[in-house]
Amino acid sequence: MPALLIAALAEAWTGRDIKARIARRGEGVKPVAPLFVSRMVALAKATSLAAAIIAGFAAGFDIYLAGSLSASVPRQDALTAVITFVAAVVLACAALYLENCCRVPEDPGSRDEHGASASSS
Repeated sequence: MPALLIAALAEAWTGRDIKARIARRGEGVKPVAPLFVSRMVALAKATSLAAAIIAGFAAGFDIYLAGSLSASVPRQDALTAVITFVAAVVLACAALYLENCCRVPEDPGSRDEHGASASSS
């Protein structure tokens, strides 16, 4: 559980940093290398998929244990599975945020008067 939350924090922090570097916000901000951004997108996609799988296993384990919560051991296991599920969802959200931060911002001049991009016309 702590590993999932640490990974989520690292990915969210990296996403924030990449977004600032792509937008060139701040004084003395170095531009980001395109290969690094593509690697971060691949990491984000893999992490979001792994987090979804972990969340699914944790939810399934909780459903399995739902009928035997009167005993103390299954209750502790169910609580651990709930915490793992929440941590996996947080990790998936952080991975999707990282993936979103790696997008190249659109050029404001590339839109026509109807708001559609010029390439889609």
